[in-house]
Amino acid sequence: MGASVADELHAFLDSAKRVEIEHRVEEQVLKDDALDGAPPRMGVDLDAGTAVVRRKPEC
Repeated sequence: MGASVADELHAFLDSAKRVEIEHRVEEQVLKDDALDGAPPRMGVDLDAGTAVVRRKPEC
């Protein structure tokens, strides 16, 4: 809770921080879904014995 209070105070003084906080919240709400056309980040093929894990691209 202390970090979020500090972030809000920083956002009050710096508008760029507000944009960063809103972007962070938006990323938490939105999810990448293969049905939406997003490439899957994880996949397990038990028949082939393979697993694929992709890192989230950094912005």
